[in-house]
Parts: sequence; C-alpha cells; structure tokens
Amino acid sequence: MKALLTTPGRFHIMALARELQQSDSLFRVVSGFPRFALKREHIDPALLVTSPFYRTLQFGLGRLGLPSPAGLAFRSNVSVDRTASAILANSARLPDVYMALSQTGTLSGKTAKSVGVTYVCDRGSTHILEQQSLLSEEYRLHGREPPRIDPRSVERELIEYETSDMITVPSGFVRRTFVKHGVTPDKIVVVPYGANLSMFRPTSAKPVGTFEVLFVGALSLRKGIPYLLEAFSKLRHPRKRLTLIGTPLRETEGLLRAFPKAGVRMLGPIAQVKLADYMSASHVLVLPSIEEGLALVMAEAMACGCPIIATKNTGAEDLFADADQGFIVEARDVAALVSRMQRLADDPDLTERMSIKARAKIESIGGWSDYAATLLGHFRRIRPPR
Repeated sequence: MKALLTTPGRFHIMALARELQQSDSLFRVVSGFPRFALKREHIDPALLVTSPFYRTLQFGLGRLGLPSPAGLAFRSNVSVDRTASAILANSARLPDVYMALSQTGTLSGKTAKSVGVTYVCDRGSTHILEQQSLLSEEYRLHGREPPRIDPRSVERELIEYETSDMITVPSGFVRRTFVKHGVTPDKIVVVPYGANLSMFRPTSAKPVGTFEVLFVGALSLRKGIPYLLEAFSKLRHPRKRLTLIGTPLRETEGLLRAFPKAGVRMLGPIAQVKLADYMSASHVLVLPSIEEGLALVMAEAMACGCPIIATKNTGAEDLFADADQGFIVEARDVAALVSRMQRLADDPDLTERMSIKARAKIESIGGWSDYAATLLGHFRRIRPPR
C-alpha cells in the first residue's frame, strides 16, 4: 500500500508522512512550504516534493513586517494542487491512494480518479459552509466584520467533497457538520489526531499554592479568547495566573486591553519543544473555541498530564470523557468555564487525579504511529493494494 499526500504546509500531514515513510508506505508528499522549512520533518528528500514560490514570498514579506497580498494562500493551494496532479499524470508507477488536505485536491483529485487511484479528501476543520456560518455569527456578536472566505476556496472545497471517494475528519463534531450539509454519512471517516508522546510528556511537578491556567493558540475570536478572559477574571483564587501562548491578532487587541491585566501574561508564540514545560506546569489548559476540527494542543497537553477544559466545538469528545480527564462545556458558556476552573482550583486532589488520567488516556489512544495505522486500515478497506 502506497499513499501520495498533499498539504499546503506541514500540519498533521507531515506527521503522517513520517509514519508512512517508516513503514515503506509513502509514495511522495507534496508541500507548499520550501524545503528549508521542512527540515525538522525528517522526510527523505527523494520522497519530498515542494511547490514553494507563494509560501516563500509570504515568509519573506512576514520577516520584513509587510502584509501578504490577498489571495496568496489561495494561489499556493492551487500551485500545490497542480504539482500533485502532474505527479499523478506523469508517473510510470502510481500510488494506491491519494490523500490531499482540503483545497489542495480539486484538480489532482480528479486526475487521481482518472488514472485509477483512490482519492481521499482530508478536512481538518468543520464543513466549510458551517465554518463560514459559525465564524460570521461570532464576529457579529462582537461587532466585528466577519472574515471573508474566498468564494473560490469554498467552491474548491465543495468540489473536493463531491469528487472524493472518502473524507477523513478528526472528530465527531466535524463529522456532524458534514452530515448537516448533506454529505453521505458512510463517506466520512473519523480518525482523531495523535500526539508526539516522546516530545510531550510530564517534565515537572505542578506548582503548589498557585493555580496556573494555560491557553495555546492564536488569540482570536475563533478560539474564544473573550470568553476565557471573562471567565478568568471571575475565577476566585489568591494566586491565579493565566498564560497565553500564541500570536495576538488585531481583532482581539481591544478585548485584551478591556480585561484586568493582573495575573495574565502573554508570551507570544514559542518553540514547540518548550511547550511541554508550560503544559506540565499548568493545572489546566482551557480551550473555549467556537470552531475547530480537533485542536492538537489538547492531546499534547494531556500527554503532559495537564487536564483540559474545552468546548464541544473543539472535538474534545473524541479525546476524553467529561469530568474524567477534564471538562467539556458548550461554546460561549462563561459560567461553565468559571465553574469548572473553580472546581479544579478548589480541589488539588481532583486536579491530580485528572492529570494522571489524562496522560493514561493519550497513551491508550496512541501517538502518530497509531493514527497512521488506522488510516492505512481505512485505505485498504476502500482500495486493496495493487
């Protein structure tokens, strides 16, 4: 069984590529990132194909502090799509399965099917129409102009959903949004992401006498930052601290200024190798997102023994059980966020029990090797090896 993979950047596809490479199941992986940005992925150069012009331009403009032109990401997706299509059309030997991250398989997915290769569309977020609806509603609630998803991107996604032989998604939450928008349930396969269990593990004991709350991700409306800030301001603890790790966005600058700064520290983005230390030293990771597929930071934090409080819209139900390894709440429910944080802050023994169960749960789910093995099982089910 050989699989060709396509992704505009890295994402979970590169973790999958590494695992497939180890089992000699990787045909090629195509990325929109330049090779220098993929060195840490340890992919055999002979199996790595890049289409990097637009992403390299984006990186360069970012380093100069200049904004990227509109449509640059769209052009990168199209470029990656065309590169993958050319590989499928011109290779003497073909893969069994072609798996493309959504928006990079519009042309290449059709090419795959024309040469007898099974096409799998991988979608890391909710159905694009549901994503558009959820984000538009959230921005309007905060008096902001909703983000505009390029209509061409919407069109590409819908074509891919229709063309593909299978759609892989990371959570039941995402699957429900596809069914809601008319996709045949049997076409959708849920495969939760893994975690790097060697990188993410407990590295220190949690501090005593304080209550450390952690957030990792973009400081955005999509991630529910206003609800976290409000909930933290209502949490009762003499030595509480909220650590925000991620890039602040212009849309939340005013909100960040509006809430008390006492006990809140903003670290900005940090190297992934340092995340385990912050997760290990935190009593809880809170992820109050409005829309996610399955946030990787949840599995990573659990691997470090950090309990989770997350909304149903993060895919949390596919990672842990409510009130066992953490708490699952409704999106936008500030009172629930306060209540669950308060329970952990008032009961260190509960925090410790959840910490132990969180690590054990992730170990039972497995890392990226289990993720790859599960996908290969689905590939073999819909396409016996040549």
